[in-house]
Amino acid sequence: MKNKIKATTDIASINKHQSLVEAMDIMEKRHISHLLVRENDEIIGIVTGRDIARKLADAHDLATENKMRETHFHVSSSVIMDLKTISPDTGIIDAAKMMIEDSVSALPIVEDGKITGIVTKTDLIKELVNSKKKIGDFYRKKPLELPPGTTIVHARKAMIDAGVNLLLVVDDDVLKGILSEKDIASGLREFRRALDKYKHADIHRLKVDDFMTRGPATITKDDTVSDAVKIMLDRKISGLPVVSGTSLVAGILTKTDLVKGMAEGELP
Repeated sequence: MKNKIKATTDIASINKHQSLVEAMDIMEKRHISHLLVRENDEIIGIVTGRDIARKLADAHDLATENKMRETHFHVSSSVIMDLKTISPDTGIIDAAKMMIEDSVSALPIVEDGKITGIVTKTDLIKELVNSKKKIGDFYRKKPLELPPGTTIVHARKAMIDAGVNLLLVVDDDVLKGILSEKDIASGLREFRRALDKYKHADIHRLKVDDFMTRGPATITKDDTVSDAVKIMLDRKISGLPVVSGTSLVAGILTKTDLVKGMAEGELP
Protein backbone atom coordinates (compact mmCIF):
# COMPACT_ATOMS: atom_id res chain seq x y z
CA MET A 1 0.00 0.00 0.00
CA LYS A 2 1.35 3.40 -1.00
CA ASN A 3 1.35 6.22 1.52
CA LYS A 4 0.03 8.76 -0.99
CA ILE A 5 -3.74 9.03 -1.09
CA LYS A 6 -5.37 8.82 -4.50
CA ALA A 7 -8.26 11.22 -3.96
CA THR A 8 -11.41 11.92 -5.94
CA THR A 9 -11.03 15.24 -7.78
CA ASP A 10 -14.48 15.31 -9.41
CA ILE A 11 -16.21 16.79 -6.39
CA ALA A 12 -20.01 16.71 -6.29
CA SER A 13 -21.86 19.47 -4.46
CA ILE A 14 -25.35 20.84 -3.91
CA ASN A 15 -26.88 24.12 -2.79
CA LYS A 16 -28.20 24.12 0.77
CA HIS A 17 -31.62 25.32 -0.48
CA GLN A 18 -32.15 22.31 -2.74
CA SER A 19 -34.31 19.46 -1.50
CA LEU A 20 -33.11 16.27 0.13
CA VAL A 21 -34.84 14.31 -2.62
CA GLU A 22 -32.67 16.13 -5.18
CA ALA A 23 -29.59 15.32 -3.12
CA MET A 24 -30.55 11.66 -2.97
CA ASP A 25 -31.14 11.59 -6.73
CA ILE A 26 -27.65 13.02 -7.37
CA MET A 27 -26.06 10.45 -5.07
CA GLU A 28 -27.90 7.56 -6.73
CA LYS A 29 -26.99 8.79 -10.21
CA ARG A 30 -23.30 9.21 -9.36
CA HIS A 31 -23.07 6.19 -7.05
CA ILE A 32 -21.70 8.26 -4.18
CA SER A 33 -22.69 8.67 -0.54
CA HIS A 34 -21.84 12.32 0.17
CA LEU A 35 -22.19 15.83 -1.25
CA LEU A 36 -20.42 19.01 -0.28
CA VAL A 37 -22.93 21.75 0.54
CA ARG A 38 -22.72 25.24 -1.00
CA GLU A 39 -24.02 28.63 0.04
CA ASN A 40 -23.29 31.49 -2.37
CA ASP A 41 -20.54 29.41 -4.05
CA GLU A 42 -18.86 28.80 -0.69
CA ILE A 43 -18.56 25.30 0.78
CA ILE A 44 -20.19 25.35 4.21
CA GLY A 45 -20.40 21.66 5.08
CA ILE A 46 -21.21 18.16 3.91
CA VAL A 47 -24.30 15.98 3.73
CA THR A 48 -24.14 12.19 3.61
CA GLY A 49 -26.44 9.52 2.27
CA ARG A 50 -26.94 8.21 5.78
CA ASP A 51 -28.13 11.62 7.02
CA ILE A 52 -30.44 12.03 4.04
CA ALA A 53 -31.88 8.54 4.41
CA ARG A 54 -32.65 9.13 8.08
CA LYS A 55 -34.24 12.51 7.42
CA LEU A 56 -36.38 11.22 4.56
CA ALA A 57 -37.51 8.26 6.63
CA ASP A 58 -38.29 10.59 9.53
CA ALA A 59 -40.20 12.83 7.11
CA HIS A 60 -42.82 10.09 7.03
CA ASP A 61 -42.94 10.16 10.83
CA LEU A 62 -43.33 6.41 11.18
CA ALA A 63 -45.00 6.76 14.57
CA THR A 64 -47.75 9.14 13.49
CA GLU A 65 -47.85 8.83 9.68
CA ASN A 66 -47.32 12.54 9.17
CA LYS A 67 -48.25 13.57 5.63
CA MET A 68 -45.50 16.17 5.20
CA ARG A 69 -43.78 15.70 1.84
CA GLU A 70 -40.09 14.96 1.59
CA THR A 71 -39.62 17.80 -0.90
CA HIS A 72 -40.36 20.24 1.92
CA PHE A 73 -37.05 19.31 3.54
CA HIS A 74 -33.98 21.17 2.33
CA VAL A 75 -30.35 20.07 2.42
CA SER A 76 -29.76 22.69 5.10
CA SER A 77 -31.81 20.56 7.50
CA SER A 78 -29.22 17.76 7.37
CA VAL A 79 -25.92 19.48 6.59
CA ILE A 80 -22.94 18.77 8.85
CA MET A 81 -21.25 22.13 9.43
CA ASP A 82 -18.22 20.78 11.30
CA LEU A 83 -16.33 19.78 8.17
CA LYS A 84 -13.35 17.50 8.85
CA THR A 85 -10.57 18.12 6.34
CA ILE A 86 -7.06 16.91 5.52
CA SER A 87 -4.09 18.29 3.59
CA PRO A 88 -2.57 16.82 0.40
CA ASP A 89 0.27 15.48 2.57
CA THR A 90 -1.97 13.46 4.89
CA GLY A 91 -1.07 9.78 4.73
CA ILE A 92 -3.47 6.92 4.14
CA ILE A 93 -3.24 5.54 7.67
CA ASP A 94 -3.79 8.99 9.21
CA ALA A 95 -6.84 9.52 6.99
CA ALA A 96 -8.21 6.13 8.04
CA LYS A 97 -7.68 7.01 11.71
CA MET A 98 -9.55 10.31 11.27
CA MET A 99 -12.50 8.57 9.64
CA ILE A 100 -12.80 6.06 12.46
CA GLU A 101 -12.16 8.50 15.33
CA ASP A 102 -14.49 11.20 13.95
CA SER A 103 -17.09 8.77 12.53
CA VAL A 104 -17.01 10.33 9.06
CA SER A 105 -17.03 8.72 5.64
CA ALA A 106 -15.40 11.51 3.63
CA LEU A 107 -12.54 13.96 4.15
CA PRO A 108 -12.19 16.96 1.81
CA ILE A 109 -8.60 17.88 0.91
CA VAL A 110 -7.80 21.55 1.50
CA GLU A 111 -4.84 23.23 -0.22
CA ASP A 112 -4.17 26.97 0.01
CA GLY A 113 -7.63 27.49 1.48
CA LYS A 114 -9.43 25.69 -1.34
CA ILE A 115 -10.95 22.22 -1.55
CA THR A 116 -9.06 20.37 -4.27
CA GLY A 117 -10.33 16.85 -3.74
CA ILE A 118 -12.04 14.47 -1.37
CA VAL A 119 -11.09 11.13 0.14
CA THR A 120 -13.81 8.60 0.92
CA LYS A 121 -13.90 5.15 2.45
CA THR A 122 -14.22 3.85 -1.08
CA ASP A 123 -10.96 5.58 -2.02
CA LEU A 124 -9.22 4.03 0.97
CA ILE A 125 -10.36 0.45 0.42
CA LYS A 126 -9.11 0.66 -3.17
CA GLU A 127 -5.66 0.46 -1.59
CA LEU A 128 -6.58 -3.04 -0.37
CA VAL A 129 -7.53 -4.46 -3.75
CA ASN A 130 -4.48 -6.75 -3.76
CA SER A 131 -4.54 -7.71 -0.08
CA LYS A 132 -4.34 -11.47 0.42
CA LYS A 133 -5.29 -11.35 4.09
CA LYS A 134 -8.36 -13.36 5.06
CA ILE A 135 -11.44 -11.43 6.13
CA GLY A 136 -11.80 -13.65 9.21
CA ASP A 137 -10.10 -11.13 11.50
CA PHE A 138 -12.06 -8.14 10.28
CA TYR A 139 -15.74 -8.98 9.89
CA ARG A 140 -18.30 -8.48 12.66
CA LYS A 141 -19.51 -11.74 14.16
CA LYS A 142 -22.70 -10.31 15.70
CA PRO A 143 -24.41 -8.11 13.12
CA LEU A 144 -27.90 -6.72 13.55
CA GLU A 145 -30.34 -9.36 12.29
CA LEU A 146 -34.12 -9.25 11.89
CA PRO A 147 -36.66 -11.63 10.33
CA PRO A 148 -38.31 -10.63 7.03
CA GLY A 149 -41.70 -10.11 8.67
CA THR A 150 -40.42 -7.33 10.96
CA THR A 151 -42.16 -3.99 10.46
CA ILE A 152 -40.19 -1.12 8.99
CA VAL A 153 -41.09 0.90 12.09
CA HIS A 154 -39.27 -1.63 14.28
CA ALA A 155 -36.36 -2.04 11.85
CA ARG A 156 -35.74 1.71 11.77
CA LYS A 157 -35.67 1.89 15.56
CA ALA A 158 -33.36 -1.12 15.81
CA MET A 159 -30.88 0.42 13.34
CA ILE A 160 -30.82 3.73 15.19
CA ASP A 161 -30.41 2.03 18.57
CA ALA A 162 -27.55 -0.12 17.22
CA GLY A 163 -25.88 2.79 15.41
CA VAL A 164 -25.74 0.94 12.08
CA ASN A 165 -27.01 1.62 8.59
CA LEU A 166 -27.11 -2.01 7.44
CA LEU A 167 -28.87 -5.05 8.83
CA LEU A 168 -29.15 -8.65 7.70
CA VAL A 169 -32.55 -10.18 7.05
CA VAL A 170 -32.46 -13.71 8.44
CA ASP A 171 -35.00 -16.49 8.82
CA ASP A 172 -34.00 -19.58 10.86
CA ASP A 173 -30.32 -18.57 10.56
CA VAL A 174 -30.62 -18.49 6.76
CA LEU A 175 -29.83 -15.22 4.94
CA LYS A 176 -32.81 -13.84 3.05
CA GLY A 177 -31.56 -10.35 2.21
CA ILE A 178 -29.89 -7.17 3.38
CA LEU A 179 -31.52 -3.86 4.34
CA SER A 180 -29.94 -0.41 4.43
CA GLU A 181 -31.20 2.98 5.55
CA LYS A 182 -30.99 3.97 1.90
CA ASP A 183 -33.33 1.08 1.00
CA ILE A 184 -35.80 2.33 3.60
CA ALA A 185 -35.69 5.93 2.37
CA SER A 186 -36.06 4.91 -1.29
CA GLY A 187 -38.88 2.53 -0.46
CA LEU A 188 -40.74 5.10 1.60
CA ARG A 189 -40.42 7.61 -1.22
CA GLU A 190 -42.13 5.14 -3.57
CA PHE A 191 -44.71 4.35 -0.88
CA ARG A 192 -45.57 8.04 -0.57
CA ARG A 193 -46.19 8.21 -4.31
CA ALA A 194 -48.48 5.20 -4.04
CA LEU A 195 -50.21 6.73 -1.02
CA ASP A 196 -51.12 9.78 -3.09
CA LYS A 197 -52.96 7.41 -5.44
CA TYR A 198 -54.21 4.78 -3.01
CA LYS A 199 -55.39 6.69 0.03
CA HIS A 200 -55.94 3.64 2.20
CA ALA A 201 -52.35 2.35 2.15
CA ASP A 202 -51.10 1.74 5.69
CA ILE A 203 -47.46 2.56 6.40
CA HIS A 204 -47.53 0.51 9.59
CA ARG A 205 -48.09 -2.68 7.60
CA LEU A 206 -44.88 -2.32 5.62
CA LYS A 207 -42.42 -5.11 6.33
CA VAL A 208 -38.68 -5.52 5.98
CA ASP A 209 -39.12 -7.90 3.05
CA ASP A 210 -40.93 -5.12 1.16
CA PHE A 211 -37.72 -3.07 1.14
CA MET A 212 -34.75 -5.43 1.45
CA THR A 213 -32.31 -6.36 -1.29
CA ARG A 214 -32.87 -10.02 -2.05
CA GLY A 215 -30.09 -12.43 -2.95
CA PRO A 216 -27.23 -10.10 -1.97
CA ALA A 217 -23.62 -10.86 -2.83
CA THR A 218 -21.91 -12.79 -0.03
CA ILE A 219 -18.45 -13.88 1.08
CA THR A 220 -17.04 -16.47 3.47
CA LYS A 221 -14.55 -16.00 6.28
CA ASP A 222 -11.94 -17.79 4.15
CA ASP A 223 -12.20 -15.25 1.33
CA THR A 224 -9.52 -12.57 1.08
CA VAL A 225 -9.83 -8.86 1.68
CA SER A 226 -9.08 -8.49 -2.02
CA ASP A 227 -12.11 -10.63 -2.88
CA ALA A 228 -14.35 -8.50 -0.65
CA VAL A 229 -13.04 -5.17 -1.92
CA LYS A 230 -13.48 -6.17 -5.56
CA ILE A 231 -17.11 -7.13 -4.94
CA MET A 232 -17.82 -3.90 -3.03
CA LEU A 233 -16.27 -1.77 -5.76
CA ASP A 234 -17.88 -3.70 -8.61
CA ARG A 235 -21.37 -3.66 -7.10
CA LYS A 236 -21.03 -0.24 -5.49
CA ILE A 237 -22.12 -1.52 -2.08
CA SER A 238 -20.92 -0.76 1.44
CA GLY A 239 -21.24 -4.16 3.09
CA LEU A 240 -21.25 -7.91 2.49
CA PRO A 241 -22.92 -10.66 4.51
CA VAL A 242 -20.45 -13.32 5.62
CA VAL A 243 -21.91 -16.81 5.28
CA SER A 244 -20.88 -20.35 6.09
CA GLY A 245 -22.15 -23.28 4.08
CA THR A 246 -24.83 -22.19 1.66
CA SER A 247 -26.65 -19.30 3.34
CA LEU A 248 -26.03 -19.67 7.08
CA VAL A 249 -25.11 -16.26 8.48
CA ALA A 250 -21.71 -15.85 10.15
CA GLY A 251 -21.46 -12.05 10.20
CA ILE A 252 -21.03 -8.93 8.08
CA LEU A 253 -18.06 -7.07 6.58
CA THR A 254 -18.37 -3.36 5.76
CA LYS A 255 -16.14 -0.66 4.34
CA THR A 256 -15.93 0.74 7.86
CA ASP A 257 -14.53 -2.56 9.15
CA LEU A 258 -11.81 -2.47 6.48
CA VAL A 259 -10.94 1.18 7.14
CA LYS A 260 -10.73 0.36 10.84
CA GLY A 261 -8.26 -2.40 10.00
CA MET A 262 -6.17 0.15 8.09
CA ALA A 263 -6.33 2.64 10.96
CA GLU A 264 -5.11 -0.01 13.40
CA GLY A 265 -2.26 -1.05 11.12
CA GLU A 266 -3.67 -4.54 10.51
CA LEU A 267 -4.29 -3.93 6.81
CA PRO A 268 -3.08 -4.31 4.17
